[in-house]
Amino acid sequence: MLLITNLKNIAYLTGFTGSRAFLLLGKKQSYFFTDSRYFEEAKKLVHACPAKAVAHKFVPGNKFKKFTVIGTKENLKEQFKRLKKSLKITSIEFEENNLTVKKLKEWKRLLPKTPFRPIKPAESIEAMRAIKTKTEIEMIKKSQRINEKVLARIQKLLKAGTGKGAHAGVSELEIAWQIKKMAHEFGVDEMAFEPIVAFGAGSAVPHHKNGSRKLKKDDVVLIDMGMNYHGYLSDMSRTFLPRVTTKEQKEVYAAVLRAQKAVIKAIKAGARVKTLDRLARKIMGKRQKFFTHGLGHGVGIEIHESPSLSGKSPDTLQEGMVITVEPGIYLNGKFGVRLEDMGVVTKEGFGNFTRFKK
Repeated sequence: MLLITNLKNIAYLTGFTGSRAFLLLGKKQSYFFTDSRYFEEAKKLVHACPAKAVAHKFVPGNKFKKFTVIGTKENLKEQFKRLKKSLKITSIEFEENNLTVKKLKEWKRLLPKTPFRPIKPAESIEAMRAIKTKTEIEMIKKSQRINEKVLARIQKLLKAGTGKGAHAGVSELEIAWQIKKMAHEFGVDEMAFEPIVAFGAGSAVPHHKNGSRKLKKDDVVLIDMGMNYHGYLSDMSRTFLPRVTTKEQKEVYAAVLRAQKAVIKAIKAGARVKTLDRLARKIMGKRQKFFTHGLGHGVGIEIHESPSLSGKSPDTLQEGMVITVEPGIYLNGKFGVRLEDMGVVTKEGFGNFTRFKK
């Protein structure tokens, strides 16, 4: 049987959003365990969970008609003793990226003499999640549309922030708050992650922590933001140059843009991510040493999902994957440039969801 303990994976498979549950998936019978707080909700989900256009050897049909919901208010050891015959457990495959050593020991005490082994990566729920359904793609697109509407408003605040009006000298923290406030006004559930708002030298730190620094008219501004729309996330980065730019700022921005365009053109089902990463770095030339992170990542119900677009990744792109492309160059103590688009991998190329201008 397959033991699912990752709450994100449980939500993906069943629609359950509580804080305590685990699944045991079998070829003929599956079990949904949760406590009394969520018991009634779980019973409803057995009959109405969202259909997935994916298949797994342990998943007994899209609507889980053979799920049995079990409350965990009792001692689990006693429950498993009573269920032992009906469970027919011969072995357990578990999520090694989620189950702690301590919890694994507890499970082995619950089911002594039962072999435990990690789920094979290709058979994991994360591998299923990497290929998006049409419905999931539409949800991510909607999330991105809201993301862009908010950034368009923020861009106006940035322009006002370099003037002499009410918003003059706006801070990173103030812009980050405005992003969250506007997101709420557009009806998103929450932010996909804490927005990154980096002014001046802060833009040279890829995961800059927002601070009280106020915007100056000669600052480069880097913003990385994303929305959570009904459980599906978006991700986008844009870098804004000051009205009066230096030669170095223009050259760095142009190098990042060329790298991103080349990678987007090379994306299609079957492309190896190592090759895409090398392409971006080759185009950056001598400045590639200042590109200090991966080229991108998958996005879905989590902001970082499979595949990983790094130079060390063995992954190959598949049709239906939603990924980001985010090359960057970071000059410590000066400024940084990152441009990030998000879209879906197709047989022939890349369906870019990101329309916000560069």
